[in-house]
Parts: sequence; structure tokens; C-alpha cells
Amino acid sequence: MKLNYPAAPVIGTGNDDSDQNMKPTISTRFFHFASMAGMSCLLAACNTVPPEIPTPVPEPPVAVVNASETTILPLLDYFQHLQRITPAELLRERPILLAGTQTTEGQIRLAMLLGQPRTTTDLAKAQALLEKVLRSETPDAINLRPLAQILAINFQERQKFESQNEKIAQQLKAAEMQNDKLVQQLKANQQRIDELQEKLDALADIERSLQVRPGAGNTRPATP
Repeated sequence: MKLNYPAAPVIGTGNDDSDQNMKPTISTRFFHFASMAGMSCLLAACNTVPPEIPTPVPEPPVAVVNASETTILPLLDYFQHLQRITPAELLRERPILLAGTQTTEGQIRLAMLLGQPRTTTDLAKAQALLEKVLRSETPDAINLRPLAQILAINFQERQKFESQNEKIAQQLKAAEMQNDKLVQQLKANQQRIDELQEKLDALADIERSLQVRPGAGNTRPATP
């Protein structure tokens, strides 16, 4: 880097008056000092190597355990347990769970049991238990809210399908009754047709028995 500085005044020319007038003043000395200091700073800045910034070392990830997992997983295991046991064992579970409905976990367990199709199903009561959990603001209820929502949606869909099945069953029963009625009417009509046919056959027989033999009416006694 090339720096241009103003020329310094010449001191001492052999002429006393001129030399006296050309002696450096305080401002001139300060100018030279400032110029030299500025040049030193610039040279130092050009030659200074910036310090290296250390690369941050990433910390190992810390396993975070969600509080809801510690409460939901046992309930999921219990739900699978209900799928494996017999209907008789399901019936024995009900009085045990009825004694523990004071807790949020007990309410969800009982709702799971009431929603089992292999035992006495009571989806309305199961829905009521789950709604109670969803409305609660306790820490346990908040942690179990996702599971309660899934079960509530499942039971709601099942209630809808069961209602539709009941309507279809009623329609089928009404159709069967109507079909039975039509079958009875068909049998009655066929019986009437058979009776009419029998009467027609009887009339035909009578008509045939009353017919005169050919030439029997033209026979006359011989003239003496």
C-alpha cells in the first residue's frame, strides 16, 4: 500500500531571518506525528491476521421423554389385552374397573371395556366417560387427551354405523313382512284360480254329458 504524505518544511537555509521564519512550529510537528501514527496503524491493520473463530461442537442430543407417553403406553397395552381375553374374562373386568373410575386412567380403561363388541357394549356410557376426560383440565387428563379423542371418534363412528345397521335391519324386516304378505296373496290368488279352473272343468264335463248323440233325434218309427 502506497501512502502520499505532504512534504515536510525545510529547516535551515543559511539565512538567519529565513531560518528563523522556517523553524518548525508545534502544529507542524503534530502533523508529522499524526501522519506517522496513521501510517503505523494502517500497516498494522494490513499485516494483522484475523483470529480464527472456533467451530462450535454440537452437543449430543438429549433423549426427551414425553410425560404423556408414560401414561398412554400402559393404556394401549391394556387395550390389546382386552382384545385377547375371552368374553367371560371381559365380564369379570367390569366390576374391577367400576371401582377405579375416580381417576382419569380408570375412566379410559372402563370406556375401552364398554366399547368391546365381544361383551355387553354400551357405547353411550363409554362416550360419556371420554367426554368427561376431554373436558377435564387436570394434568393427567391433558396428557391422556389425544388417546381419549381417538377413542371418542372411533366410538362415535361405530354408533353411527350401528344406527344405520338398525335402520337397514328394520327396512329388511318390513320388506320381509311385505314379501310374506305378497306371498300369501299370491297363494290365495292361485287357490282361487285353481277353484275357477275346477269349476270350468266341471261345467265342461256337464256340457259333454248333455250332448245328444249324432242322428239320435232323427229316428222315426216305421210306417205299417
